[in-house]
Amino acid sequence: MRKNVKMSDAQIGRYSEMITSALTSMEETEWQKPWNTTMVMPKNFYRKKEFGIINKFMLMLMGANKYKVQLYMTLNQIKNINGTFKYDGLSISKGERAYPVWSTTVFYRNEDGGIIYPKQYDELPEEEKEEFTKCFADKIYPEWNIEQTNFAEIYPEDYAKLLEQMEQEKDDIACTNEVLDKMIEGGEWICPIGFGGGSACFYPNQKRISLPLRSTFISNAAFYGTALHEMAHSTKIAIRRDFGKKSWGDEGYAIEELVAEMTSAILCMHVGIEKTIDEQHKAYVTSWRKEIKKEKNKFIPLVISHIFAAARLMLRHYAEVESTGHIQLSDHEKAKVVTEAATQLLMDIEDDQLKITGTPSPVQVEQLEKVGATYDIDNGVYRAPLELITDICTIITNVNEAA
Repeated sequence: MRKNVKMSDAQIGRYSEMITSALTSMEETEWQKPWNTTMVMPKNFYRKKEFGIINKFMLMLMGANKYKVQLYMTLNQIKNINGTFKYDGLSISKGERAYPVWSTTVFYRNEDGGIIYPKQYDELPEEEKEEFTKCFADKIYPEWNIEQTNFAEIYPEDYAKLLEQMEQEKDDIACTNEVLDKMIEGGEWICPIGFGGGSACFYPNQKRISLPLRSTFISNAAFYGTALHEMAHSTKIAIRRDFGKKSWGDEGYAIEELVAEMTSAILCMHVGIEKTIDEQHKAYVTSWRKEIKKEKNKFIPLVISHIFAAARLMLRHYAEVESTGHIQLSDHEKAKVVTEAATQLLMDIEDDQLKITGTPSPVQVEQLEKVGATYDIDNGVYRAPLELITDICTIITNVNEAA
């Protein structure tokens, strides 16, 4: 992972404002679609190409509800200094402030300090490529939404056409996603994901995720959002540092939860799924705002850096599963991610019933329910009549032998 992002005070302040505004909006809108993940995607006005996933999300934190047209322009494009753009006479409206847009340049450096760029690198013989290390140069530059200029005033007909185009681009909210289903329920993730517990958790020491049964969620969107939140936490075992969170309210706890929640929202936006925030994470908002206000010069770059790292890893693996059906771990990830073949189940007798604890996989859930076990939602365990003890023991024995 890269080091913390270097930002100027002005850039830190702007990102701080954007994130704080989104958190405030959560409460003011009674938590309805707080991240606006199914709006029309922001683009640069002239390039017509969507921004990268992180830029899209950051721009939508403040612009999704504020602007009808999700098109942005650089200062050179607005002023048309060289006369190369279509519109003349544009100016930034009084009091309007730019939005920070992230740009990353990839280059390769050798031990002697020589630098080449991707096209040159691709043309090198394989033995010469080994002499170079892949590097990144990050830059933040300003862009303004077209509605922050006088565009609508001096080009009303063109502005009306843009509004019409925005309406046509609005997509229906997705209900299901086969790729995410394969990642979450099909085992195509960097650590095991089990089902049947009473709450959603990532266990870093055991390198596994536990989720309630999908049927207990109020919607597919809620299921995906929660699963992606815990998957974002799990990126710590592969490419991010652990903040050493200990209890609710600690600085590390606040940072890690905000990183996981925003990364989850970014993935939902990428696949067109409505992102909501659950009851558990609503309680974190005050803590997030407190940390931003207290030490934004440290907090914001740290949060942004970890969101970048987590989102990039998750998007890469999403693309791999989408194209090949399987996740491809890098050598670095293979070295850091050590997973168990199965989660062990334990059995006890309580109130003249069998109580099965642990986090069963989808296959294990199917086996338990097939023999007649039922899920106790209130306590997060499976229960079964005593006469099923032989069948349950068989399931547990098979699972433990597989592990």
